[in-house]
Amino acid sequence: PFWLKRSGLGPPCLGTMPPAPMLRAVDPSAEELLATHRAEGERLAGDREGALEKVRWDGLALQSLPEVLRSDRDVVLAAVRQDGRALRFVPPQLQADHDVALEAVRTQPEAFRFVGERLRADLRFAIEAVKLNSSILRFLSSDLRDDHGVVMEAVRRNGLQLEFASERLKEDSEVVREAVKQHGPAIKLAAEEMRDLEAIAFEAMDQNLESMRFASERLRGDPDAMRRACARNGLALAYGSPEVRSLRGVVLEAVRQNGGAFESASEELRGDETLAMDACASEARALRYTSQALKSNRAFVIEAVRRNARVLKFATDRLRDNRDFVIEALQANGRALEFAPEEIRADREAVMEAVRNDGSSLKHASRELRADRDVVVQAARTFPGALKLAAPALKTDRLLALEAVRLNGLALASASDALRADRGVVLEAVTSNCRAVALALPAPCADRAVVLAAVRQDGLMLEFASDGVRADREVMLEAIRQNPLSLRFAPGRLRADKKLVLEALEQIGATPQDLLDLYLEVLESDRQAHGELYEFAAFIGDVDWSPELGDERAGRLRLLRVERPIRPASG
Repeated sequence: PFWLKRSGLGPPCLGTMPPAPMLRAVDPSAEELLATHRAEGERLAGDREGALEKVRWDGLALQSLPEVLRSDRDVVLAAVRQDGRALRFVPPQLQADHDVALEAVRTQPEAFRFVGERLRADLRFAIEAVKLNSSILRFLSSDLRDDHGVVMEAVRRNGLQLEFASERLKEDSEVVREAVKQHGPAIKLAAEEMRDLEAIAFEAMDQNLESMRFASERLRGDPDAMRRACARNGLALAYGSPEVRSLRGVVLEAVRQNGGAFESASEELRGDETLAMDACASEARALRYTSQALKSNRAFVIEAVRRNARVLKFATDRLRDNRDFVIEALQANGRALEFAPEEIRADREAVMEAVRNDGSSLKHASRELRADRDVVVQAARTFPGALKLAAPALKTDRLLALEAVRLNGLALASASDALRADRGVVLEAVTSNCRAVALALPAPCADRAVVLAAVRQDGLMLEFASDGVRADREVMLEAIRQNPLSLRFAPGRLRADKKLVLEALEQIGATPQDLLDLYLEVLESDRQAHGELYEFAAFIGDVDWSPELGDERAGRLRLLRVERPIRPASG
C-alpha cells in the first residue's frame, strides 16, 4: 500500500500502522493488509497486552479475540473507544455496562443498537448519551424521542436532530426555538404551526438568513411581519411573497437596513428614485438593480456617488467612459477616485477635482500625480496626511512642507521626522493650527517661540511644552490669559505666583473672596455649580492672600485648602 512505501515502515507490526478505518478509506487494498495483521494478531490473542494493543489500532478486531478477552472490561473499553461498533461483539453483561456503552456511542451513534436493553430504556443514560453525541437521538425508543429533556439536549447541540423528535415535540415552541437557535434551517423540520410563529421564524433567520424560506407561506406574505423581518435583516425581503416585495413601505424598510435588498424589490419599485437612492447610499451595488432609466440618469448617479463613492464602480460603461461625467462625480465625492477608470486616475484635472473635495483620495492617484507638487498641496488643504501619500521625493521637500502646513497645520503629522524638527516648518504649522505643537519633534517642545505661538491660540497647548518652557513666566502668563486652566501645567513655583494667579482669577471674573467662599461652601458634588473657578482652584499654589482678605480670612482660607482640598476633574 502507498502509505507503507511512503513511510518506509516495511512489514506491518503492532503499534506502527495507521488506524484501520483510515486505511480502509484511503486504500482499498488495505483490507488484505488488515487481514494479515489480524492473522498475526491471533498469535497474540491469548496475550492481554497484545490484545489491548490490537484493539487500540482496530476496535473491530475485538471479534477475533477469544471470549475471555472479549469479556475483559479494559480490552472492551479500548476497543469501543477506537470504534463504537465493536460493542456488537461484547458479551451482554458489558453491553449493559454504563461506561462501556457511553464510550461506544460517543464515537459511533449506531452502536446504540447494541446497548443493553435496560440501558436503552434508561432516561438518565439517554440524556448522557445525547450530550456526548446528539446523533444518537434517531436510535432511541419512541418514548425517549418524546421526552422533552432528551430532545432539548439533542437539538441544543444540533438543531437538525429535530427531525427525529416525536411529532408532539415538533409542535413544542421551546424545543423548536432551541433547535433553530442552534441551526436556523431546522425550522423546516418543525410542525407547520411552529413555522407560522413570527418569534420562531425570526430566531431562525437571525441564525441563518436562508431559514426564512422555510417560514410559513402566510408569514412570508404578511406585510407587517415582513416589515419587521426586514428591519432586522433587509435581505429577508428576498423571501417575501411577490405581493410583499411590491409594497413600498416594506421595501423601504429593507433597503434602509441593507441596500442589497433592492435586488428583491418588484420591477416597478426598482424604478422608484427615492428607494433606489436609499439603497445605493447603503450598498453601492444596488445601482445594478435599479431600472435602466435610473442607471442611465446622469444626475441620479452623480447624487448617488455623492452619498456613496463606491457607486461609481457600478455605473454603466457609457457613463464611466464619459470623462466629463466622472469629473463631475469626483467633484461630488473625491473618494470616488478609487473607483474611477485607470486613465482618470492619471488625469491631472480629474485628480485635482478629487483632492480638492477630499485630500485622502490622493492615495488613488497615479504615481506621476502623487509626485506633482500642486496636486499634493491641494490635497493637504483638506487632508493632514497628504504628505505621507506623496511620492518619496516630495516627502522631504521643505518648501512643499511649508506650503502644506500653512494651509493645514496638522499636515505636520505626515511630514518627515527631519521636517517635524525644523523650527521654521513647525512655527508655520503652529501658527496655522495650535494643535500642531503636539506633533513637533523632539517632544515635548522646548522651543519658546513655538510654544508661545501655540498658547496664544489655546493656553492648554502648554501641555506639550517642555518643563523649561513651562517655567517661563511670560509663556505662562500668555497661556493663562488665553485659558486660566492652563495653570495646571505650571510648575509649583509659578502656581504660587500671586500676580499670575490674580491674572487668572481676573480672566474668569473671580476674586480672592470668591475663592474663600468657594472653600467655605463647596463639596465635590458642587463642581458644576461653581464651574471654572472650581477647576482653577485645584491648581493654585501656596499664595499669601493677607493683603486682599486680611490675616484672619487669609488664614482661614489656608486652613480650608488643607482640610478640604479640591481635586481637578482631569489633567
